[in-house]
Amino acid sequence: MGLKRLVELYPWDEIVPEFRQCYAYSAIRRGMQEVFWADFLANRKVELEELGCVVATDPGFGLKVVEPLDYYGEIFEGDEGVDWFGFEYGVRNGERKINLLPCLVRYLESKPVGISLGTLDGGGQNGGGQKKIPIQVGDDGTYVAIPARKLQTILGLLSELFDHHPVTRDGKIKLHSVRAAQLTRFSGEDSLVDEAPEALRQRAEELEALRPKVPAEAPKEFLASLRPYQQDGFEWLQFLREQGLGGILADDMGLGKTVQTLCHLHCEKQNGRADLPSLILAPKSVVPNWEKEAKKFAPSLRVLALQGPNRKKYYPVLKHCDLVVTSYPVLFRDAEEILNQKFHFVVLDEAHTIKNTSSQITKVAWKIDARHRLCLSGTPIENHLGELWSLFHFLTPGFLGSEESFNRCFRTPIEKNRDEGLRKRLAERVAPLMLRRTKSLVAHDLPPKTEIVRSIELSPKQVELYEAVRAAVSREVHEEIARLGIERSKLLVLDALLKLRQVCNHPQLLKLPSAQKAKSSAKMDLFMEWVPSMVKEGRRILVFSQFTGMLSLIEESLRREGIRFLTLTGQSKDRGQLCDDFQAGKAPVFLISLRAGGTGLNLTAADTVIHFDPWWNPALEAQATDRAYRIGQKNPVFVYKLITEGTIEEKILMLQQKKRALFEGILEGTPQKLSFSEEELDDLLAPLK
Repeated sequence: MGLKRLVELYPWDEIVPEFRQCYAYSAIRRGMQEVFWADFLANRKVELEELGCVVATDPGFGLKVVEPLDYYGEIFEGDEGVDWFGFEYGVRNGERKINLLPCLVRYLESKPVGISLGTLDGGGQNGGGQKKIPIQVGDDGTYVAIPARKLQTILGLLSELFDHHPVTRDGKIKLHSVRAAQLTRFSGEDSLVDEAPEALRQRAEELEALRPKVPAEAPKEFLASLRPYQQDGFEWLQFLREQGLGGILADDMGLGKTVQTLCHLHCEKQNGRADLPSLILAPKSVVPNWEKEAKKFAPSLRVLALQGPNRKKYYPVLKHCDLVVTSYPVLFRDAEEILNQKFHFVVLDEAHTIKNTSSQITKVAWKIDARHRLCLSGTPIENHLGELWSLFHFLTPGFLGSEESFNRCFRTPIEKNRDEGLRKRLAERVAPLMLRRTKSLVAHDLPPKTEIVRSIELSPKQVELYEAVRAAVSREVHEEIARLGIERSKLLVLDALLKLRQVCNHPQLLKLPSAQKAKSSAKMDLFMEWVPSMVKEGRRILVFSQFTGMLSLIEESLRREGIRFLTLTGQSKDRGQLCDDFQAGKAPVFLISLRAGGTGLNLTAADTVIHFDPWWNPALEAQATDRAYRIGQKNPVFVYKLITEGTIEEKILMLQQKKRALFEGILEGTPQKLSFSEEELDDLLAPLK
């Protein structure tokens, strides 16, 4: 039990003789002895009595442990508007209520940093998980013994809160209405609330249903037939508007986020709620697509595309439009004009554009004046949880606290400490405000997709070049890290990794005299074995690469073989015409830079996708693949990933899995860990296997 004889703790001659065989707890501070004895009375006393021992407590012991039977939890209407409520939790001792929240905050503050709530039961030492935790509730030595399971529930809620001092002066904690409503639905051992406003309980039922009170129907003038899952998405958007909440439509690429949103905005106009224009912000390349889709499916809406050098003359008529579509760069350049206009809805397409909280575009987007806010993104988390915070700060400021407190309470414990309990609570918290359907959920609407990773052995000259470059950059990088640290050496690290990736693709990409002497590439050789035969079979091929220089080398090879092709990079002028030409069959091969082709393209004529090189971010790779594998595709799609054996490219695949795990962990419930350490860098720069 942790007790020791007094003679082990104190000098022999300082102990009264008749007490030399007694036991005590060792502690430097008397306060710690109190904690040990409180645990003894809460847990060990019962064990001893079951063994037939008699346990007597001296009246002057000065410590009392109460085992409550009557807990209470009350939610009150807050004084900060309809979106915030106060919460109090405690025990009843006769007619007296003891609010436990301030006591629990003190208890948490006394625990070591990073303690896991899952360890509270001490491994189930007392009756298999029946351990009780004594919590001090007064200065008179009174403790309340709370079952560990119940304490985990309430401390789990406290750990979700963001402030260093979450309890207000009157002993309550502040909860957003969504979280307060969710708490009213907890039952059994997890139950925390027995008194709450009836309106909040009603809202809890509505949050579970995720449907508007009155069933929503697509306007008759809307010229598109919604698939069942798209109808569900449209109704969810109507539910969010009815509840006054913002949300993220996080469907996989190609499942029709645009058509669901247009149906929703059309419904708002038809029902007379949209007496102000709605604003859609999208990447520049996608703005024409929004304009075209809006005119196709909702021709009765007055649509204005704010683009080009003459756009400023249209600002005076913004208020007379139904739908204003513009790009993130225009938002940044014309911030003053856009921020002066009030909107009914603001919709961020490819909303991960505002994932960086320090970027100027993000800061302007947060300031847009709109009644309702909506994010569209198949990848709301590309790299880390801070990106999710940025989107929710745009949607509902305060819902996930401040950035600093969110990082402390959620991001660090989940990403670094793999706190699975917190991950589940975060996923539960955002669930009503984020709708995600994967292609597997609507697979009956899509043909099968086959992914093939093709390993390629470097040619001897490439091996020689790879090792020479690797040795040189590894030495340079490690010297820089030793001098400045890994955080301040990131640019040099990325440049070193870039050089190795270029060698894997084709030595000609590397601007070094020794590299220019190597005229062949194992990956290019395999590619040119494949493509001519694929073209003869009638295959329609998309080829993605991060390097526009690589696309130029592929162009030269295709010309020599007499194979027709189209090329889309960031420098391409008529993006829409290139896509239309490919869809019309004017060329069997479409070369696309990964960045230029990651969003806004519908290329369902393709049945083959080749990723010439892997990219760090699996979400961007998946977006590129989804140019072909999307609704409207009638053919099986084959996706080939070309990876050189034993090189940095194989290691990129491993890092991709970690990033994918972070993304899926919040959206789809998969445990994960994301880190990039010096050890991993050493692995990336290791010699060829």
